[in-house]
Amino acid sequence: MPSGGPSRIRLGIDLIEFKKAKDFYKHHQNRLASFFSEKEISYIGHGAEAYRKLAGLLAAKEAAFKASGKTWMGPEGFAAIRLTPPTGKKNFFSVKKSSQSKEALKIFLTQQHKKYVVAQCVGI
Repeated sequence: MPSGGPSRIRLGIDLIEFKKAKDFYKHHQNRLASFFSEKEISYIGHGAEAYRKLAGLLAAKEAAFKASGKTWMGPEGFAAIRLTPPTGKKNFFSVKKSSQSKEALKIFLTQQHKKYVVAQCVGI
């Protein structure tokens, strides 16, 4: 065991139903800037399937929050989690550990059912 005691690995997992994401998008599509960065909004898009990307983004943010070990952050804290969306063939979001850190964590999305998406984040 390394000196200084055991290290902890934090795990955050979240599941979002596509139906709930669709309802959220329907009621808040004009207020997305209150919750998300420009890069995240661009990722969501505006097409008929935008709610599916929104579901993945919501699950990824919640998984990152849970992995942080914080008890409550409020809406401002949720908005402050800035994710880099997947590009190309990547199936994960990334988030920096802190504003000073160059290291980024990966948040993997897995769709285990046609009704929801699951996000998993290890370690903040």
